[in-house]
Amino acid sequence: MVGFSRRIPSLAPLALMGALALAVPASAQQPAGDVPITAQLTVRISELEAQIRQLTGQIEDLSATVTQLKQRQDRQASDTDFRLSELEKAKEAGGAAPTAEAPKPAAATPAPAPAVAPGAPPRDLGTVPATTANAPVSLQPGQAQPVAKPAPGAVAAAPAAPAPAAPKAGNAKEAYEQAFALIQKQDYPAAETAFKNFLGTYGTDDLAGNAQYWLGETFYVRGNYQEAAAQFFQGYQKYPKNNKAPDNLLKLGLSLAHINKTKEACASFSRFNTEYPQASAFLKRRVQEERARNNCGA
Repeated sequence: MVGFSRRIPSLAPLALMGALALAVPASAQQPAGDVPITAQLTVRISELEAQIRQLTGQIEDLSATVTQLKQRQDRQASDTDFRLSELEKAKEAGGAAPTAEAPKPAAATPAPAPAVAPGAPPRDLGTVPATTANAPVSLQPGQAQPVAKPAPGAVAAAPAAPAPAAPKAGNAKEAYEQAFALIQKQDYPAAETAFKNFLGTYGTDDLAGNAQYWLGETFYVRGNYQEAAAQFFQGYQKYPKNNKAPDNLLKLGLSLAHINKTKEACASFSRFNTEYPQASAFLKRRVQEERARNNCGA
């Protein structure tokens, strides 16, 4: 009995140690080699922030691409609207051609604008090789330029009867409308031939300036910018008072830019506002855009 009572005090330290072990927090029991949870969360947050920055950069790149595509689409839509508007105006101009009044003789044709009158300072816009004439066309208003002759096949298909010395306005109107209908059908090779024939027969008619512009357009839409530049320049030089004169000067600059004659293109754009201050807002805006695109300066 005495031996049993002596063992009881010896068990007390063991019981105390067990109680202390139960009272220690679980975090204090974590092995020293394990990474704390807070450190793991910090690393994970840093990784997420890096991913967010990467995604933000990709979104900004996509946004810039979308903006560029939208600007390109706006320019294409603007150009399409311009073409449709010009088609409508040309159609109206053809319908408004006089039918009862006899055409004026060639001697009474108005003289060129003061900008191309003799004695005026030369306005050098450069030189564009003309494929139809096989000779360079000097882009200096005031010098006569040959009108391209119709193709031999087109001449053979023309009526055998000679054209009258003073053709009736109704005949010119009908020929113009037939040629313009080919533009509307996008049959540009046939339209080229038709407008050349029109200019060869009705070169002094009120619609000749319009026909010259659309002849240049038949080359421009097919990517023959060199010939287009020559034709638009003829329209700018020979018909400075025509309602298509501002369009001729704009398209001359565009054509020159396409064949890398930037200096001459900028010269064309620079003359636009001074020579045609009453041009439409659309044409003025288009000129400013092209000046900026070609770095023409102030």
